[in-house]
Amino acid sequence: MTSRRLRLGLLYVVVCLALTQVPGPASVGAFRPPEPDEVIGQTVPLNDRFGLCFVSSPEAPADAGRYGKAVAAGAAWNRWPIYWGNVEQSSGAFDWSAVDRVVAADQANGLRTNAILLGTPSQYATAGQSGAPLPQVGKRPVPLSGPSDRQPISPASSAPRNLYAPIFSDGTDIPAPGKSVNPANPWARFVYAAVARYTPRVRHWEIWNEPDYALFWNGSVQDYYRLLKVAYIAAKFADPDCTVLLGGLAIYITPNWLENLLEVMKADTARSQRDANGWYFDVLPLHIYSTSYETYYQVRRVRALLQKYGLGAKAIWINESGVPVWNDYPGPTWDPASLYRATMEEQAAYIIQNYAYGFYAGAERIFHFQLYDDCGNSPAGTNDVGDAYGLYRNPADAICFRSHSSPNSPRPSYKAYQLAAAYLNGAIPLWRRNLQGDHEEIAYYRPDTRERVLFLWATRGSPVVVQVGAVGTQAMALGQDGSAQPLTPANGAYTVMLPAATNRNLPDHLTYMIGGRPLMLVERDTTPPVVTVQNLPLYSPTSFTVSWQGTDEGSGVAAYDVFVSVDGGPMVLWLQGTQATSATYSGVPGHSYGFAARGVDRAGNAGATPRAAQTETVIALPSTPTATPQPTATPTPTPIASTVLSGRILNPLGTPVAGGSVIVTNAWGMPSTIAADGSGWWQVAGLPKGDYGISGYALGYSPWSPRHLRLDGSVAGFDVFVAPGVNLVSNGDFEAGLEGWNPGGSTPAQVHTAGFAGLRSLALGRDFVGQPELGGGGNSTVSQSIAIPQTQSPVYLSLVYQVVTLESEAGHDWLEVLLIDGTTRYEPMPPRTVWQTTPGWQLFVYDLSPWRGRTVQLILNVWQDSSQRPTVAFIDQVSVGTPPGPTPSPTPSPTPTPRYRLWIPKVDR
Repeated sequence: MTSRRLRLGLLYVVVCLALTQVPGPASVGAFRPPEPDEVIGQTVPLNDRFGLCFVSSPEAPADAGRYGKAVAAGAAWNRWPIYWGNVEQSSGAFDWSAVDRVVAADQANGLRTNAILLGTPSQYATAGQSGAPLPQVGKRPVPLSGPSDRQPISPASSAPRNLYAPIFSDGTDIPAPGKSVNPANPWARFVYAAVARYTPRVRHWEIWNEPDYALFWNGSVQDYYRLLKVAYIAAKFADPDCTVLLGGLAIYITPNWLENLLEVMKADTARSQRDANGWYFDVLPLHIYSTSYETYYQVRRVRALLQKYGLGAKAIWINESGVPVWNDYPGPTWDPASLYRATMEEQAAYIIQNYAYGFYAGAERIFHFQLYDDCGNSPAGTNDVGDAYGLYRNPADAICFRSHSSPNSPRPSYKAYQLAAAYLNGAIPLWRRNLQGDHEEIAYYRPDTRERVLFLWATRGSPVVVQVGAVGTQAMALGQDGSAQPLTPANGAYTVMLPAATNRNLPDHLTYMIGGRPLMLVERDTTPPVVTVQNLPLYSPTSFTVSWQGTDEGSGVAAYDVFVSVDGGPMVLWLQGTQATSATYSGVPGHSYGFAARGVDRAGNAGATPRAAQTETVIALPSTPTATPQPTATPTPTPIASTVLSGRILNPLGTPVAGGSVIVTNAWGMPSTIAADGSGWWQVAGLPKGDYGISGYALGYSPWSPRHLRLDGSVAGFDVFVAPGVNLVSNGDFEAGLEGWNPGGSTPAQVHTAGFAGLRSLALGRDFVGQPELGGGGNSTVSQSIAIPQTQSPVYLSLVYQVVTLESEAGHDWLEVLLIDGTTRYEPMPPRTVWQTTPGWQLFVYDLSPWRGRTVQLILNVWQDSSQRPTVAFIDQVSVGTPPGPTPSPTPSPTPTPRYRLWIPKVDR
């Protein structure tokens, strides 16, 4: 059905109608493309999370101009290989001169180095076809398909000789002061020599390239583990502060290779040494190409796999990523359907999407492959057709692809890289949305400028009109070409149009490989957080837990101030500047306690000091048995199985109802009627222990199904609700299953056999089923059309809910309550606010008075981003109606500002 990532079909005619209604000033179509000379020469501050492959290398050292373009792009890293066989061309004789020059040049230009150690020299090879060429980093068949008869396995891809020999000369693998590396283990000797020579100028060492791809590594998984282990110990022996990267994984060719490696590591019998050395790697790099969403998916997938082995804290890098172009030389310009390729504009879009996805998913650093086209996947000297990955076209004197009519000039992707490097510099991920699956929204916060940077792009083949809530008074909309346009919010929101996705160059030619042209909405955050205190039960023990949570879409919540009111008195500060979201409060029996909270966000915006409590509870006095006159002769004790049961009758707003009554029915169907007092309080004593059903009745209200109770002792605070006299919700207690409700989402809505009252409740999120097009996440949804009459009386939505989850972080799973009015979406219970396990059932109330005289769609939904930490929400007693008489109620809210505008076809059900 609908909601965050909820699925509503978009009819073409409706979209067309929507586009005619977009305010002109918010359209991104008016951006002016920059001239080439506006790109060249601009410099972006170095972003330590951004890298480039092959700015320079020992085999192709760069000149000052090439380094200058890398630095001006904002890249802070250069990734390049050190081929072992090129350094040690005969046993024990090392020539480091070419490597020395590149290390010095990287240092001189302010770039950090990601050096790759790989390539077994022929004198140490143990397998491979004699004469087969050395596999080179960055040269691969497109699409990746593994080695073929045209690409025989090189001896350089084999495990080196004596790999299993001891690392140290004393015959052990245990480092200690005064030891020396064993020269009989040539791999250990080479790694130690490289790291010792270049520390501290080079501190990041990658152990081989794509060991999951037989073109580069033809040894077994066990052999690679030994290769990694030897390298890690030798490198740390030379430089304890260095960082060792596992070889960057191709991931597509042998998808289970990483898990096989982790199983081999797990089985290592020298467990204490393995654990002390972090399983012999510090960083896990990935190589992800062509499909922008794959970046998000693969980082999340690999993170989950690492967590399975207790390695969830390991850094993940993407040190190769990119997409080649087909519509510019040297690409196949005659073939617009060329697999895994893109247009130049799509390549630029890919770069921004790749970085936005990657950092949000948790990647620590991301490298683009590569600065120039160079030789792509082609042999040196090729000048006709190849892979154009470069941000820059090759110069006229290049050894490959030197015939472009505009040599040494930037593609649109260069500016896109600059923009991503600039606006993601120091940025903190905030939140991600994929509304209806038709577009992406990924938000970041930049502390140095106090700005929210919101990345948006369409993910399907139709343009999307999006309305997003403002967090400031003005925003700057930036296109991927750097063009800018100021936007002013209308009614607290910006309306923008996102161009359609155009690239279907995957093998099925159906799936969109890259989203549409992205938009960056840059806005200074001036809006404080929204903070709510979770509802407390009417009655609590002397010590009880108070929980609160906040949302801040502009910069994120930094801290909370929590206030308490005793017996209706003034709000007094209880906790100041806490980052906790719950705490224990201890009170005194017979007193009431109200709580409210405010938040301070990272931008320094603070909410107003609360003047009234958001939730309240009473610490009940202990029950005191009434004394019974005792005969002088034979005392008659009170039956030990007797109990006292008490509570209140509450209306849908949670307000006590005076003058009502409850009917208490025992397991044999025998009812007893107990009148409530003027405050809605009722009490019954002398009930035997057993099973009971308790229903509330009051003039002008309708009863709900009985609440069930297993009475084993005295119970205070057993409150029962009454429904509006006319409940506009059909089957709001789900006693008739899902009748009257429209289920939707990939995870089927269910009816649970235990509810707040009656025999059933709604269960959303059970037995999770994901949707691949939503990144493996999924919704569990029910909805119902509600016709709200035109009346002078207030109208309220009320329900009770309980959340049970294993989720430990905000932003992954949540319960949400949504309202669709025509084409406009409102969020009574906003996404990401209710995501933790609740302490029992909670009451939720929302003023629907602004919708009197309208028909709206009520949506209850649970979103889960995976099956890893399941979340289930139970919902019961859903009502929409008007409480009779002058009952206290929440302050009516003004007409809410829509957060998003959705274009939805009208469907008669």
